[in-house]
Amino acid sequence: MSSDDSGVTGGPPAQAADTGAEPQGILRRLLVRHAEKLRFGLVGVANTALDFALLFVFVALGVNQYVANYLSTSLSIVFSFVMNRRFTFRSEGSKRREIVPFILVTLTGLWVLQPVLIWLVTTGLRPMVPQDYIVLFAGKLVATVGSLTWNYLLYSRVVFTRRPKADADGAGEPPAE
Repeated sequence: MSSDDSGVTGGPPAQAADTGAEPQGILRRLLVRHAEKLRFGLVGVANTALDFALLFVFVALGVNQYVANYLSTSLSIVFSFVMNRRFTFRSEGSKRREIVPFILVTLTGLWVLQPVLIWLVTTGLRPMVPQDYIVLFAGKLVATVGSLTWNYLLYSRVVFTRRPKADADGAGEPPAE
């Protein structure tokens, strides 16, 4: 028999109400709330690894490094489209309607947004930081974060707009092809 502070005896000890304040509850809610963003990050890491791996494989096979880079990035863009469409955003829209905006968003981020951000950061930092490689690294870092944000926002709001309503919690399955 147990006794609580009120002097009442019997039954099992009272358990604390589940307030979600436990670390597991908080972590689970965060994972569920940000599942799409986490999937986007996973696809980005995998895509970057694929790009690097393909680049070095092509170069090892004797392909010119610039041609190898075009090949690796082109294949990585295809991988990114497929994985973001199916895994990250679980799109149910038409592939034909999504591919052109996807490529435009991606290439604009890479070829317009990144160079502009690199220029802005390097121009601003160069008078204060004498090492060019640190200035370039900072510029590329800011440009990468900027293009990742650009890509996520436009992929989620413009490119992959037809997603299952039930997938809001991140628990749904990718659509069947």
